[in-house]
Amino acid sequence: MCYGFGHSTKYCSQFTSQYLQATANLVFQNPQLSSAGWFPDTGANQHVTPDLASMTSLEPYLGSDQLHVGDGKGLVISYIAHSKLYTPKYTFILSNVLHVPHIKKPLLSV
Repeated sequence: MCYGFGHSTKYCSQFTSQYLQATANLVFQNPQLSSAGWFPDTGANQHVTPDLASMTSLEPYLGSDQLHVGDGKGLVISYIAHSKLYTPKYTFILSNVLHVPHIKKPLLSV
């Protein structure tokens, strides 16, 4: 990010303050979105799904980070991709969706 020599982005002082681990914490359900298959999550900082079939432009996740859920467990992230959220009036394109095979429900970061 800063183009500094000798360190990676993860350890850059200009980036570290912005660096967040992926988290999830389902706190409410919106009937419209949950009927579309996604559950809004105000505690999530990434969109997450266990459904590989709903994803496009798949790229394997090669990092060591995990998705941390409410009970403190870390779940493996397999891919990063795009997905679509269908509502009665609109179709939304979701970018940088994490594929986490062991998550129970698709979570929409709100």
